[in-house]
Amino acid sequence: MIEFFQVLEDYQKFDIKNLKKVLDCKYPAYIIRNFLNDGTCLKLKEQFLDIINETNGGNRAKDFVPVLQIGATQFKKTSVEYIEECKQTKSNIDRFLSVIENEIERENFLLEKEMVSEFNKEAISFRASKYDENYVNRFTIRQWKNSNLESLSLLPHEDLSQLNLAKNDDYEIGDVKTVVACNLCVSNNDGGELLIWNFEPDTQLKKLLGVENCGYPYPMKLFHDKESISLQINEGDLYFINANLIHAVKEIIGVERITAGRFMGYISKDTVVYWT
Repeated sequence: MIEFFQVLEDYQKFDIKNLKKVLDCKYPAYIIRNFLNDGTCLKLKEQFLDIINETNGGNRAKDFVPVLQIGATQFKKTSVEYIEECKQTKSNIDRFLSVIENEIERENFLLEKEMVSEFNKEAISFRASKYDENYVNRFTIRQWKNSNLESLSLLPHEDLSQLNLAKNDDYEIGDVKTVVACNLCVSNNDGGELLIWNFEPDTQLKKLLGVENCGYPYPMKLFHDKESISLQINEGDLYFINANLIHAVKEIIGVERITAGRFMGYISKDTVVYWT
């Protein structure tokens, strides 16, 4: 359980201290409102839809998670399979970013450069994770579809369990104890609120449900009475959540919810890495 179960907020600016409070399990979430302007969000949305149309739904169109996606995901993959997908999708990741004309803004997408600088001030290295000397892509982009269950577009889940596959392969992210999800909302309709419960399932429960290697999905009846937060996410908001906690996304009215994201966490006391 998280002691301070409330959301930290900033407007347009990034505060490394607030992010560290989430990484250190002190708070469940940190959101930067209006981080990206409307014009850039619109360009990214249009670029995403163009690529999705050309690729017949992206590289996850037939996945059992209802989502259209550009970019790689470590979910339910061996580390070799994940790295191969990173290589196959990198050109579309670069193409997605190409609509940001300002090179500094493009290179700092999702606070890439700023995090390197700010973590460095804390004597912490921040970088992409690597497996067998291959570095992962910077993010993935997704358009969620409604699941038609529990009035949700993304069913209750956690993102720690999937790291067991990485641990089996000696992929460095297997050493992460607290997973933080970082997401940028590029486009949204009504609905799509983020739900977070102050509940982290233990290994026994995960095995009982058969989700010890994927963390998806969890039945609502297990935690419906637990303390929870409903967080409205708007276009341009950048947000970080403790993804060890059970979380979900409410049903979307329309099909506009598009997010770019990745995961991050400590692999040692002085190194934070990310993956997708």
